[in-house]
Amino acid sequence: TDNDDDDGLPPRLFALCEGGHPIELDPKTLDVVRNEAPLTSADGSDRVRSFFSAHFQRCPVTGDIYNHGFLIRPGPLPKQINVCKLSADGSLIAQAKSSLPFDCITHDSGMTSNHLVFFLPPYYIPNYDGLPSLVSGTSTLGDLLEWHGDDDTAYVQIHSRDCLTMRWRIALPDVTSLYHIVDAYEFEEVGDGSTTSGTICLKVRIAQHDPPRSRAIVEQQFSNQYEVAAGERINAVLREFTFRLEKDGEGTLIDTGSVAKDSAPCEFPVVNSAFC
Repeated sequence: TDNDDDDGLPPRLFALCEGGHPIELDPKTLDVVRNEAPLTSADGSDRVRSFFSAHFQRCPVTGDIYNHGFLIRPGPLPKQINVCKLSADGSLIAQAKSSLPFDCITHDSGMTSNHLVFFLPPYYIPNYDGLPSLVSGTSTLGDLLEWHGDDDTAYVQIHSRDCLTMRWRIALPDVTSLYHIVDAYEFEEVGDGSTTSGTICLKVRIAQHDPPRSRAIVEQQFSNQYEVAAGERINAVLREFTFRLEKDGEGTLIDTGSVAKDSAPCEFPVVNSAFC
């Protein structure tokens, strides 16, 4: 995180994980300054009330940090995601919960000038029978996740950067599996004359697993890249999705297609400006 140059304080360094809270480290020695704990507001009256993703977004204009976290909601409790906004120095400013179609760990996000974008693959926790082992530390959160590519679909959720809550949820026609969102961009469509219509066109590029096989195979591969059988390696392709977002909350997928089709296969495609 950044600190004001006038206060003479060094930047703060945190180790982040997918299913937990930040661990603060000394920027020079990497010694642990503070064990795993949720980030708090500047006055200490509030704290981040969820896990804290390893893939946050930082606004290039204000320096504010946006992140999201998984909420353990067993049984009939509604499935939810927590989205939070923090200052440049890591102090909590605001947070808000929104519903999810299923209990999944959202790995990454995309950010535009006004919105945050989340892809929700059908890799989720169908029940919490394994919760006792999770609480006891004998299993991990990942052990509870199951791939449902044959009987469910993937979704996209778009949240407001102002209030942090979900404004649109769009079901995708094809099974989609990914770790990372590459970029996102939005603009208002022009109506009659030169005025804007209020309808938003959103473009998002992701590093999509290819082929979108069972997520268990993907996770096994990335746990040990050196023991992948010949012909079984799953790489990623750069794909672009275009959405139309209406003011009344209606959202539709307009188009999707591969970008940089002749690029070399890899886990996270490198964008060559020749293809942009």
